[in-house]
Amino acid sequence: MRSVILIVALGSVVAACHPASTGGCLKDTDCKGRRVCLQGACAQGGDPCRCKCPAPVAKGQSRAVVRLRPRPRPLQLTGSPPLTPVSMFRIDTLRRGRSVHAGPALRPRVRWRRRLGTTLNASPTLGTDGTIYLGSHDGYVYAYTPEGRRRWRFRTRDKVWSSVALSPKGKTLYVGSDDDHLYALDARTGRPRWKVRLGSCKSSRRKGTGGARCDVDSSPAVAPDGTIYVGGEGLFAVTPKGVVKYHFKTGKRVASSPAVLPDHTVIFGSQDNFIYAVDANGKKKWSYRTKGDVDSSPAIATDGTVYIGTDDGRLLALGPDGSFRWSVLTGGPVRSSPAIATDGTVYVGSYDGRLYAVSNRGRVQWVLATGARIHASPVVDSAGRIYVASQDRRLYAADAKGTLAWQHRFANDVDSTVAISNQGRLFVGCDDGYLYALW
Repeated sequence: MRSVILIVALGSVVAACHPASTGGCLKDTDCKGRRVCLQGACAQGGDPCRCKCPAPVAKGQSRAVVRLRPRPRPLQLTGSPPLTPVSMFRIDTLRRGRSVHAGPALRPRVRWRRRLGTTLNASPTLGTDGTIYLGSHDGYVYAYTPEGRRRWRFRTRDKVWSSVALSPKGKTLYVGSDDDHLYALDARTGRPRWKVRLGSCKSSRRKGTGGARCDVDSSPAVAPDGTIYVGGEGLFAVTPKGVVKYHFKTGKRVASSPAVLPDHTVIFGSQDNFIYAVDANGKKKWSYRTKGDVDSSPAIATDGTVYIGTDDGRLLALGPDGSFRWSVLTGGPVRSSPAIATDGTVYVGSYDGRLYAVSNRGRVQWVLATGARIHASPVVDSAGRIYVASQDRRLYAADAKGTLAWQHRFANDVDSTVAISNQGRLFVGCDDGYLYALW
């Protein structure tokens, strides 16, 4: 077996953050502020981690570690097209983050904004009639018309980090909550159809972090047959009627949002330092051990390659059988979920404050430096533009060559992933508690 190791060191290294401990945790969602859980302690980076002037740079300030190995027989995946421009987190079940619609080429204006309680970490989902669905840390799921009028809201018993997913016909919404439940809601009225507790935690009203493993922060994926796949205390497959089909147990909780292949193979990461592939019956097909938690969601290429980020700072590429292909090492945890362009280029953000463009052979093509960590996931539109938000309070748009097209500043950090409507409008949630509409 031939093995080639390529190490590229480009540019200078950004000054490391020196976070201050602010309490115990099991995961980021147990922490306030910057929401980073490092080695069991909440840490807040603050202003020392912010750059004064975000700017695009031509080459990546990273180390790319590429090991070329014989590839297994590639798959030819043709996933079902999404029902709406954004049917679920990362648009569809393969989680590619690739829109069939074009966003604004020039800097857009804020057309309206609406206050949705508190911090918005979830990403907007767009209904068949253009309705925007979004969960908030105030425990509510909201529905707004494209013009900004609230249609309804539904209250859960805890924070909502999970992004909404639509049923195949768009009549039902599925969303998770930190109250340990997966909810099914009527898309038109917001009335609950059912809820199911996921995991073995006895109470959602717990002190400390002992029950965090049962929080349903993962964003559901809905297969064409209506089966809902979501992470929590492991991976769950749930029927459209709210019956658990199977529960695949993992060593620690699953915050990663699963990707679903046409044959119902489910691929996801876990905080037990593994990436898993599970078959249609809930049996493990393969697993890959990483060097850190995996909160990023996988993106699946047409040939079956799995792209996913890890907390040890890597963008990983795995074969359809779970074999290692290559990795790119960034300067911070990668909790952003990758996007795959039509030419195979992979885009992903890192906590080092950079958006990386990487070829499907693992070579860094360019890097866009922002002023703070990137938690949000990039989206590629039909014109090849990449949109990504940063904790420097900005939303960026860049072309396929890495040239910055425009940026828009918000009042607070942006961890939500932007949604592009079929009219080219942008919808995004912000940590200031507002849903913004831009075009």
